[in-house]
Amino acid sequence: MFHILYGQDSFSVKEAMDEIKQSLGEPQLLSTNTTVFEGQKLTLPELQAACDTVPFLAERRLVVVEGLLSRFDPHRGARQPKRPASGEKHLEAWLGLKDHVGVMPPSTALVLVDGAVDRNNPLLKALASAAKVREYRSLDDNALREWVVRRVKKLDGQISAPAAKALVDLVGGNLWVMSSELEKLCLYAHGRSIEEKDVRLQTSSAREFTVFNLVDAVIERRTPTAIQLLHQLSLEGAAAPFVLFMLTRQFRHLLQLKDLAGQRLSQWEMAGRLGVPSMAVGRMLQQQASYPVKRLEDTYRKLLETDISIKTGRWSGEQALELLIVDLCQK
Repeated sequence: MFHILYGQDSFSVKEAMDEIKQSLGEPQLLSTNTTVFEGQKLTLPELQAACDTVPFLAERRLVVVEGLLSRFDPHRGARQPKRPASGEKHLEAWLGLKDHVGVMPPSTALVLVDGAVDRNNPLLKALASAAKVREYRSLDDNALREWVVRRVKKLDGQISAPAAKALVDLVGGNLWVMSSELEKLCLYAHGRSIEEKDVRLQTSSAREFTVFNLVDAVIERRTPTAIQLLHQLSLEGAAAPFVLFMLTRQFRHLLQLKDLAGQRLSQWEMAGRLGVPSMAVGRMLQQQASYPVKRLEDTYRKLLETDISIKTGRWSGEQALELLIVDLCQK
């Protein structure tokens, strides 16, 4: 059994991975017969040895490789392969995996897991005919609403069309958050159909997404958008220290990423060091590229000054943040 799961929609990739695990037998036995590799460092002989190992006291064995496809992606920028691993000079060294899949024990399930990769990825094209390939793209609004309806039915609930639309408008395409909100709404509705008023009342994540959008707008120096989002957050009752904390955290990540990018780490490794989802690292790599270290250090000083001005009462929270945002968005 050979699967390739990849795409921008990490939630659906995770669910597909869970389905594969459920099909392989008792979870506790499977956990002792599961091997997970970081694809950026793996060699083909290491993977072949793992695939050829018979399961211990179980019928099936699972081998998962994360980030192998992106290692050879032609348009990945920071995720371009590092110096070839020992014994591997070219991509051709990995093309033997296709032949090995045909001779590995039937008890082994091999799964390659990755984020968004180019459809012309040479390793993906070479392995596709030997694998069950599933790509999970981000959903547009229409597909999201359909997904919401299906998810609610899976939770033994119902949701009206206006409520589904309101939820998509508030939460957007992050299925991790959407799934959590739907579970909460189904419990709140308790057997009746979820209506738009329920969504407006119960969906707290809308504020969180506004904060994330505000942070991105500041980092990308989109002043009008950032000010508009700040006013929206103020109307919703968001505390100034919370907004300041989110800004500080993201600029700290950018400063840390400056150092990590120089260490030739993979995107998966950077995500682990920062404690953020690997899908978020690509955007942050683009953002930090326009920030010299000196500017990031200056930004930290301004964030501290704003914190002091709020705590000492020199400025109100919203006034202090508005001044800070205008300052940080300067070219």
